[in-house]
Formats: sequence, structure tokens, C-alpha cells
Amino acid sequence: IRELTVQAANGSNSETDLKSLSEELKQNIENVGDVLNSSYGGKYIFGGQETLQEPVDIVAGLVTNVNGDDGGIPREISRGVTLEINITAERILNGGTGESLGVTLQNIYDRTLSGDQTALSVDSLAQLDDQMDRVLGYQAEIGAKYNRLNVSLKRNESETLNMTALYSEANDVDIAEKVMEFQLMDTIYNASLQTGAKILRPSLLDYL
Repeated sequence: IRELTVQAANGSNSETDLKSLSEELKQNIENVGDVLNSSYGGKYIFGGQETLQEPVDIVAGLVTNVNGDDGGIPREISRGVTLEINITAERILNGGTGESLGVTLQNIYDRTLSGDQTALSVDSLAQLDDQMDRVLGYQAEIGAKYNRLNVSLKRNESETLNMTALYSEANDVDIAEKVMEFQLMDTIYNASLQTGAKILRPSLLDYL
């Protein structure tokens, strides 16, 4: 979108060029809306706690409304430690101190369509750069959360492995040892039977 905005701000564009650029911008802006409406497992990941409805409305290729809320989704990653795992469409679109991302993109489209190169080069590019810096900050935030979750995952796996080993040591049967004990007892039992048979040999007088 920034590259197209730079092209549209060029004063040498014809009316046909500007119309073509505006259509391409609309496709890219609609793609932003599609990303914000991404879902996983039937739930919209940028919808805050409103996970069952599309976070944003897209009309004529432009983002027009935010349906989701700005609620965080906390998850307990270890005992007593919780982490909000989500970033919301509300924060992405309206989290800055200036105009919203939706307004910035709408203005870029309108100014490209009308050929307002001055507004594009002076205002729109500056606004877009601010929006990009803000979104990059969210990416860094998600990256930090991802790394923290990985560390927690490895620690939890290690603790689970240690607990499994302790449980196994306390409760599991040593199969090889028990087989040897059984064979030894079986041998002793058979030897006892043979010894008893030799001591108590029956005779014809026993039957009489």
C-alpha cells in the first residue's frame, strides 16, 4: 500500500494511471480486512472476546466498521502466571493517537482516485508510516509473547518429565526383575514337588 501511495503521489500520473492505482489500492486494503477477519478453529483471532463474529466489516473493498471488542484473552502458562495471547482488530485499527488505520486507508484511496498528489505526499504517507510503526510494535509484542510461551512450554515439559520419572520410580513394576523372581520361585516349587515325591513313594501296601 505504501509503494502504491508513493506512485500515486507522483504528479506525472494520468487519470487512467490514478484509476488503475486506486483499484489496486482497494484490493490491498480489502486484503487488510481479510487478514483482520482471519479465523482458526472456527474462532476469529482478532475479535477480542467476541470470537464468533467477524471483527471488521468490508464494504466496497474498504474497512468500514469494527465489530469485535478490545478484550484480552488470558491463558495460564504456569501456576499463578497468566498471559494475554491476543491482539485485537480494535487495537490495530484504532490503537494510535492520531486517525485510525481505516481512515488513513480510506483517505489514501479517495485521494488517489481524485488525484490529490499534495495530500498524498504530505499527509497520507506520514500517517501511513505512523500506522506501520505502530503495527510493527504489535508484531514485536507478539514475538515477545511467542518466545515467552516457548520458554514456558520447555519448562513445563521438563517438569512433566521429572514428575513422570518420579512417579515411575515409585509405582512402576520392574518387569524383568519380576520375571526372574517368578522363574526362581517356579524352579523352587518344582524342586520341592520332586523332593516330596521321592520321600513319599507310594507302594502296593499303601493301596492295600
